[in-house]
Amino acid sequence: MLLAVLAAVAAITYLQAIFIPVAFSLLVYLLLEPLVRPFSRRPLLRTAASLVIVTTLMAGVAMAVATLAAPVTEWIRELPAHLREVEQDLSAVRQPLREARESAKIIESLSEIEDVGEGGPMQVEVRKPTWLDVALTEAPLALAGLVLALFFALLLLARGDQLFAGLVQVPRTAPARRRLRVTLVRMQRELSRTLRWLLIINLSLGIVVAGAMWLWGLSNPIVWGLVAALANFIPYVGAMVVTVLIWISSVVEMDSLTAALGPSLTFLAVTSLEGQFATPTLLGQGFRVHPFLVLLGIALLGVLWGIPGAFLAVPILVALRVLVDLDPDLRRYSGLLG
Repeated sequence: MLLAVLAAVAAITYLQAIFIPVAFSLLVYLLLEPLVRPFSRRPLLRTAASLVIVTTLMAGVAMAVATLAAPVTEWIRELPAHLREVEQDLSAVRQPLREARESAKIIESLSEIEDVGEGGPMQVEVRKPTWLDVALTEAPLALAGLVLALFFALLLLARGDQLFAGLVQVPRTAPARRRLRVTLVRMQRELSRTLRWLLIINLSLGIVVAGAMWLWGLSNPIVWGLVAALANFIPYVGAMVVTVLIWISSVVEMDSLTAALGPSLTFLAVTSLEGQFATPTLLGQGFRVHPFLVLLGIALLGVLWGIPGAFLAVPILVALRVLVDLDPDLRRYSGLLG
């Protein structure tokens, strides 16, 4: 059993270039399937509707990337300079640490054995990749994965009902087939509803954050809104990261450290209200997962699949929550999820 689990983890990690687009295509399918459901009895119309929907989605993503690429690239390029400015502003706080580092360097230099050979040792400086280098390297791979995910989503939207019908026929007995069909239908609709509300909530949060950052006078408020909307798919961790990024930008753009706290505290207040009231009210018990399991899922999938894995952690946990609630045999494990 343990070997099988380890083999599955190794396969998922090694084949992440396939598993990640497939997982995202399932999310897109669950979000958009209600739009093509009325054409289920007309395959040609369903295929045409799926093609129009996915093409429109791809055009929207392309427009968003084209609009936001320049400011995001500029912000990533300037991030090291921003960090240096923040370090200068916090020099009074960091002075004891700096003195400790200098003392450590002196001790290290005293312990080194000098090379008495002619010309001394040759020094080779290795240039480390910058944030922009990493982003530009990963961007083509991310774009290829996105295109592959949308292509898979198109196939699922156009012919997913056939795959569903074949899956329902797997059990040997008629009662088992009916039970599987009911469970899959309810699970699909519940997941679709939950993901739609998550998307609406996160987009609304992004709009509110963009407006708040504009009122505070930060540059590129639309970018901050987009970052906040995307980061909100990663509970707890995403909010912490965005808070730090907003604070860094505020320190650079504002005159004092005290004034720089305003935008980050505003973001914390907005995301706290969303997490405590909007999400529980709109999603109800279907989104009830213990915070420890959420963080554990983000950590595990983040290690296996990187940032895409962290984004997929919550949808996977929601799917597990729905499955446990719908299946009578698994319902006794419901308490373990929170």
